[in-house]
Amino acid sequence: MKYLKFLVLFLTIGMLQACPGEDDEILAGKLLITNSSDEDVYYYEDFYVKLLNASGVNLDRLKAQRLIVDNVKELKIYQYHFEKNEKLYLFIYKQSTLDNHPWEEIQEQNIYDKLYVLTLNELNTMNWQVVYDGN
Repeated sequence: MKYLKFLVLFLTIGMLQACPGEDDEILAGKLLITNSSDEDVYYYEDFYVKLLNASGVNLDRLKAQRLIVDNVKELKIYQYHFEKNEKLYLFIYKQSTLDNHPWEEIQEQNIYDKLYVLTLNELNTMNWQVVYDGN
């Protein structure tokens, strides 16, 4: 019985060591998003948007990703995001857009201030930097 407990403990530790963690994922790059506009913005990144519209944007997650004027946020982007020719979809919403339109209208009418659709090659060409200037 003592040997069985030791064997189970040994196998459990071995399996836990084999579980991938964040350190095991290959980092493709660190995307820097800069807000150089004249008002606070919110950004929403996704890799699995099939339709280029705002209907899949989660409002709670969006509101947690605020970017104040003249500030920079860093997003870690991993290689596995691009394994199936996925693209990075980066929606930008100005504070005034969120203030002037109900969320249902934003989703139904596909309202956003800027949408970046970027491949891994495009991110490399852009040196992993997106600067939103309000236009």
